[in-house]
Amino acid sequence: MGARQEARANGNRRTLLIIDDDEEWTEVAKLFFRDKYDVEVANSACDAMEMVSRGRPSAIIVDLVMPTVDGFGVIHRLNDSGNSRIPTILVTGWKTAEVEECAVAVGCAAVLAKPVDLTALDAIVASVISSAAASPAAVM
Repeated sequence: MGARQEARANGNRRTLLIIDDDEEWTEVAKLFFRDKYDVEVANSACDAMEMVSRGRPSAIIVDLVMPTVDGFGVIHRLNDSGNSRIPTILVTGWKTAEVEECAVAVGCAAVLAKPVDLTALDAIVASVISSAAASPAAVM
């Protein structure tokens, strides 16, 4: 049995939600992470909130710049809906000190510049999931 099947059989499989309107990037990320996580993709804030309402992901990767509702808007909606404890990683093509300050203020675990180094992102995702699982406050 492969690692993916074994994780599912043991019920240890974590869910990663990727929120980005760039379907090409989300497909690449989904393929990259599929052996480690159950990956869900939302291309809008509305889709993301629907997915979170159906089941709390272990971590979220969200793009900053999206039409209608940006990444900060998504994070605010998550926080307002009682999901502020989901580790969230912001990815952006506009990584500035101001963006990083705002990300920290809304509770992001990390901010990465696009183009994203998937190996670095993988390490951050694993770290935030591990930290959240170890924190008694993360249990809901």
